[in-house]
Amino acid sequence: MNNKKPFIAGNIRKAHADTGYEYSYFLPSDTPIDFHPQDPKLARLLEEATHRLGELNAYARFVPDINFFIRIHETKEATASNKIEGTQTNMDEALMRVEDVAPERRDDWHEVQNYIEAMKYALDNLERLPIISRLLNETHAILLQGVRGSGKQPGSIRKSQNWIDKGRYCSLSI
Repeated sequence: MNNKKPFIAGNIRKAHADTGYEYSYFLPSDTPIDFHPQDPKLARLLEEATHRLGELNAYARFVPDINFFIRIHETKEATASNKIEGTQTNMDEALMRVEDVAPERRDDWHEVQNYIEAMKYALDNLERLPIISRLLNETHAILLQGVRGSGKQPGSIRKSQNWIDKGRYCSLSI
């Protein structure tokens, strides 16, 4: 007889704010250390993910300069993620030196560069720190250094809810 409860990834909660807005959010559960998927579909997906990671590892052996390969993907991620915030930097510009970027586009370029530096900082420091508030705050401070949003409490956790609604950024103070 199995007395273990099935693992539930989290649940959807509804929040009501004094401002009259109502929204839902997903609150993830802590993953148990001895997690074993009971759902055959989840087990298949985990197996497929493991297989894909193995393929990626095999392909990595054929890349002549793995650091260049990683830099290109970091830059791609940085440009895509920053588009949510409204930056217009593309891959070509992100790989340029600041002197080669048109002056009117340098602010966006700096945001993408901060993202890349923040990502590197977080990954480099995972060896000395677990994913804790301190690491997140330090990374956030790098992300906002000298760019738009630099006056909005860089290096601290937000105290308000935000979400993307039909392509618009929304914020709700709680």
